[in-house]
Amino acid sequence: MKPCKIVDHQEADDRVREIGLTREGLIRTGQRAIAFGNIATDNSACNAAGSLRYHEGITALRDEFRGKDWLKDRQEGVELIRHRETSVKIGFKGVHKAGVVKIEPQPVSKFGPGSERAIDNAMPTFPDFLDIDKDAKLAGPKSGIYSFYHLMVSDDGGMELSAIRSVKDDNNLDYDERIMLRVPEDDELVIVDDSNEDDGPDHFDVVITRRP
Repeated sequence: MKPCKIVDHQEADDRVREIGLTREGLIRTGQRAIAFGNIATDNSACNAAGSLRYHEGITALRDEFRGKDWLKDRQEGVELIRHRETSVKIGFKGVHKAGVVKIEPQPVSKFGPGSERAIDNAMPTFPDFLDIDKDAKLAGPKSGIYSFYHLMVSDDGGMELSAIRSVKDDNNLDYDERIMLRVPEDDELVIVDDSNEDDGPDHFDVVITRRP
């Protein structure tokens, strides 16, 4: 099944708010992570930039959102934030390219066993989008039911909030949902439905083109 790709700025804003976050807060988080990674120099360890971005990304994510609705979480040793009521979980991941609808993000570093288990145990976010009013009765800390998103950030400033369906053996990823937050270029984007192929009701894809 193809992932749902939410590209339109207003639709992305609405979806992010449904989850309990803000686009602005997520972008600030990504910008802090990128800036912190830039501290690394040619004399730093080869993985320094990525490690610095990850650690600052988690710190910034908690600085932005931890409070009344969002809690610090360390499921399977993975650093996250978790929504108090719905148990939606948010992690951080550096990727080679984010925010580009035709390029699925690939992680800079492999997921550890704990991260893979957390992804495998999460409930799908698409096609049954999380309905806070309906699913809050089922989801919650005691139920063990949760959805899992990652704020994905690339060095060029691209960002998206995406739900991974599975991690393949070669570290490629399958996605349930991709919410575009920031593209590397600041061009105006227009949404186009590319679902004319007869893929059945469970296949849905959305792409973007440049406005003429």
